[in-house]
Amino acid sequence: MAKSSLPRIDGTEAIQELKPMATQTEHAPISEGYVRRNVHVKMNSAQSKTLAKKMRALQDRGAMTANGKYVDNLAQTVRWMLENMVDNPNRD
Repeated sequence: MAKSSLPRIDGTEAIQELKPMATQTEHAPISEGYVRRNVHVKMNSAQSKTLAKKMRALQDRGAMTANGKYVDNLAQTVRWMLENMVDNPNRD
């Protein structure tokens, strides 16, 4: 390992071992049956515009999610789309 000499407050030198930086984050394996409830998504410009247009259209219709909340933000828009997918097994 590389060693670096760093000055101390009292003026003497101290040796500190530097740990190599991890190049990849290790994740714990996902157990069977685990379902992630939050998703962070970075969209490109076209995707962002499409989602915003969908939100405005749903707001104009007065659309609500299954829990009775009006679609008033992008997260609610995604939630509404997931709840209303044709192949959604939980759809009434």
